[in-house]
Amino acid sequence: MVDMASMWAFRRQLVGLSFFGLIILGAVGYIGYRLYPQYSCFDRVKNGQETEIDCGGPECVSCLGQIREPRILWTRFFRVRDGVYDAGALLENPNLQVGARKISYTFKIYDAEGVILDTKSNSTYVYPNERAFLYVSNLRSGAKEAARTELQINNIDWAKIDSGKGLKIDVARKVFEQNPAPILTVTLKNTSLFSEKALEIFVILERADGNAYAASRTVLENFPSNSEQDAIFTWPASSFEAPTNIQILYRRTLE
Repeated sequence: MVDMASMWAFRRQLVGLSFFGLIILGAVGYIGYRLYPQYSCFDRVKNGQETEIDCGGPECVSCLGQIREPRILWTRFFRVRDGVYDAGALLENPNLQVGARKISYTFKIYDAEGVILDTKSNSTYVYPNERAFLYVSNLRSGAKEAARTELQINNIDWAKIDSGKGLKIDVARKVFEQNPAPILTVTLKNTSLFSEKALEIFVILERADGNAYAASRTVLENFPSNSEQDAIFTWPASSFEAPTNIQILYRRTLE
C-alpha cells in the first residue's frame, strides 16, 4: 500500500526544486543578458558600435553625417553624328544602406583648346551600394570636334532607401546589327515569382581595349513573372564598329 504522506512530501520537494531551478535559470539569463546585451539598430538608443542613435558602425545604416562621397569610375563622351554627342559616367555609391533620391549633375564638352562647346544637366537616383550610370544625350559642338568631357555633381539628396528584393533578371540574348543603322536588341527574362512594375536599362558598348564608345537608355514597363521582353536601342547611321563587349545595367525605377 502506498504511503500517502511520503507521496505528498515527495511532491512538495519536487515543486520546491522546480521553483528553485526556475530562479537559478532566471538569474543566469539576467546575468547573461547584462554581460552580453542584444543591441538593435531600431531601439532608439545609442548602443553597441553605433556612432549615433540607430546608425553608424558595422551593422547599422550610415549616419547622414558620415556618408561617403560617391566615386566616379570613368567619364566619356560618345560621338553620335557630326556635331552631336552623348556623354556618360559610371558612378559607384560605397554606402551600403544610404542612397540618393535625387542626384543632379552637369556634363560639359570641350574642344582641343579647352573651350566649352556645350553643357547639359540631368538628374537621376542612386540606390545603396550601386553602380549607377549618369547620362545625357544630344550635346551640340557646332562645327568643332569635342576633345574631352567633364562631369560636375551639382547636388545629392542623400536618404535611407530600401532597394527591395534582389532583381532576378537574366539576359537571354544580345543581338547587334550594323545595317542599315546600328541597332541592339537585348532580350531579358524575369525569372522572379513577382512582376516588375518598371525597369530602367542602360547599355554601354565597349571596344576590345575596354573603353566605351556608345551608350543608350530605355525603360521596360509591366514585366510579368517568368516572361521575356525585348529592349531595343538604336543609333543614327554611322561608321559604328561591332562592340567587343556589351555592358548592361538594369534597376528598378525609384518611386
